[in-house]
Amino acid sequence: MLTPQQVLKIKHEQRRLRYLCVARTAVIRTLHRCLRSSSTSVGLTNQEAQQQLQAQARLRTLHLRKLSLLSARLFPISELPLEVLQHIFALLAQGQPGREERLRVVLMRVSRGWREAVLGTPELWQSVVLDYSSGNHQELGITHGRRRTGDASAFPPFEPRPHPPEQSVPASRPFTNPHLLKPFRFTVLSLTIHSTPPAAFLASLSSLSPGSLPTLKVLILLADERAGPGQERWVEALYTAAPGLRQLSIRGLYPLPLNLGTLRSLSLSRGQLTADDLSTIAELHSLHRLSLSAQDFPSPPLHPIRLHDLQCLTILLPPSSPHLPALLEALHTPSLKHLHYILPLPSRPTWGRPISAWQALAEQPWELQTLHLGMGGDSEEWAAQLGVLQALGGGLRTLVLKWMTIQRLMLAPLPALPALQELVILDFGAHSIVSSLVLLRFLNLLQPTSSKLKSLRVLSSVREKYKERKRYGSGELRGWREVGKRAEVWWSWDGGPFGGLEEGEEGEEGDRALSEGPGAAVWR
Repeated sequence: MLTPQQVLKIKHEQRRLRYLCVARTAVIRTLHRCLRSSSTSVGLTNQEAQQQLQAQARLRTLHLRKLSLLSARLFPISELPLEVLQHIFALLAQGQPGREERLRVVLMRVSRGWREAVLGTPELWQSVVLDYSSGNHQELGITHGRRRTGDASAFPPFEPRPHPPEQSVPASRPFTNPHLLKPFRFTVLSLTIHSTPPAAFLASLSSLSPGSLPTLKVLILLADERAGPGQERWVEALYTAAPGLRQLSIRGLYPLPLNLGTLRSLSLSRGQLTADDLSTIAELHSLHRLSLSAQDFPSPPLHPIRLHDLQCLTILLPPSSPHLPALLEALHTPSLKHLHYILPLPSRPTWGRPISAWQALAEQPWELQTLHLGMGGDSEEWAAQLGVLQALGGGLRTLVLKWMTIQRLMLAPLPALPALQELVILDFGAHSIVSSLVLLRFLNLLQPTSSKLKSLRVLSSVREKYKERKRYGSGELRGWREVGKRAEVWWSWDGGPFGGLEEGEEGEEGDRALSEGPGAAVWR
């Protein structure tokens, strides 16, 4: 262990050696200029200048070695062999699954040696993000001569991750290193491309040979408002380069893969969902999970969509589309067990919306286990939604509803839910907060027909963000204690079968029991 006096002495010696290195470098540059111009302005012949050049280079190398030794005395870890550092980083990556990107960014900013070790550690490159959105320009978290300008915002939906500070690229500096994927093509498991990459990198992607990314399992393509058609060549090259692709998420106008037999999960979000998209999806017979989201659905499907292995389906389509019932009728999914069906409500509620989509849903022969239903609207639409619950609720085990829907359900006869085991309540609005007293009355109405109810999950962003738990009085806290006697109460949910499939469904790490929520004082 060095004493403060020894540390001070070493730092003084480092400053002296850095000054000598700068001086030697200046002399070397002067001698180089003299040799190039055959000038004798320094009073030396060419042979003498060459000898002096070699002597100054040896002295500078000696100073740099001494600087390295002094740095090692201050920071002994900098002298570890490259192979040892890589082994340490690999162990660190195993201890933090899913956080390789953040880990890479932190480690590469320590020193040049650590950066070299990170680039040579395959375990740190299982998840790769290429972010080319406005003002970001990140290439695998590696910067090329850029200056730090501030903090970048969080990465957009799907797998939210922390990003390094935003970087700015000088206008005169072109895109460099267009083959960044090549060193990691045998280790990368997940690849995310946000926005359209530069032309040089597009050419590199387009030249990928079939099967050149054998380990790639997850591909996420996110387009911003500037992205448009013309993406076919490099996207199709990515599809053919990943023969083992199992999960695909697309936001924007990227094309869908054709006959990709290994694909198990597909999330598609477009401004307009076309009949050609549905025809392509119908060819993906191995799908287990499917999410469809669009702002417009102008044409009905041209052919039946037979997905016999599909188990989880999410539909987020506009209710005003007259072709939504045709889509439900075209779906042939005998194995479907989990449904997330929400018709987005407009910012200003409009009454008299068509109920044909709800009626078509109630006529489906599905035997569902999980139902996430978005309910609301006028009395006619509400009656159609209750019909859906009545038709699909016979074998239902998990029901996901909004808190405002729970309050409205208390005013109408509840459908029978004899197999219900778990109720998930979403409280993401600012109008009211989940009340234990109201919840008790709802359970009194529900449990005569749902005697198997064992678990109750309450997800309240209001309580988390605005600290509404302080509003709970003694009566509410006693109510939560009574609710805890009726069912196990949790304040978290991992999204169940929908976790990670749709935008905005982020699970939490582990369950949080009632004793960690607003009723903690009562339990203590």
